Amino acid sequence: MWGYIKFESLRDFRHWKPHYPKSVQRVDPVTGVEATILNVKKPKTMKNIPVPKMVQDFYKGFLGWV
Repeated sequence: MWGYIKFESLRDFRHWKPHYPKSVQRVDPVTGVEATILNVKKPKTMKNIPVPKMVQDFYKGFLGWV
């Protein structure tokens, strides 16, 4: 995976774009000090991973294994 990331970085990320958080500038109204806040979105993930069903009784010697 890291080899692919290094390869893409040499070619200006043609096929894969790294995640850069959005920077938001906020000014404190009392002091007037600017603060840079990084707004990071949650990653898009699957809630349920599809797992194929397995045969449970494929060998009689494994019964009571656990």
